[in-house]
Amino acid sequence: MTVAGLHRRRGFTLLEMVVVLAILGLATAIVAPATLRGIETWQRRGEIESVLDQVRVLPAAARAQGRDVVISGDTLAADPPVLRVGPGWTATTDAPWTVRHNGVCDGGIIRLANNGRSATIEARAPFCDPVIRAE
Repeated sequence: MTVAGLHRRRGFTLLEMVVVLAILGLATAIVAPATLRGIETWQRRGEIESVLDQVRVLPAAARAQGRDVVISGDTLAADPPVLRVGPGWTATTDAPWTVRHNGVCDGGIIRLANNGRSATIEARAPFCDPVIRAE
């Protein structure tokens, strides 16, 4: 066998490389949107979980401060707000509700919204047990 014959057998042709890159590009185009939606869903869920955690500790915060904590449109929009939400999120409530200084929660609703997506959290009396309500 000649040196030229050995050289031709090694490596890939340009056409083979183009075909492989086209297949990889196609696979990426199919998988990438679903992956990005998954990441967005995880981030959204993380933001909602953060608010759920804050609602869970409201009774302890009211006891530690020795005063009632009121959840209303004003306190959610205050600086600093009574509940912190992530960037781009808004928190509202239909009616004010209170967590008493002794830790007893009246219960109430918090609505979260971000880019057309929303979640409703219900804080249930007497311990402010938060649950996500279906809409």
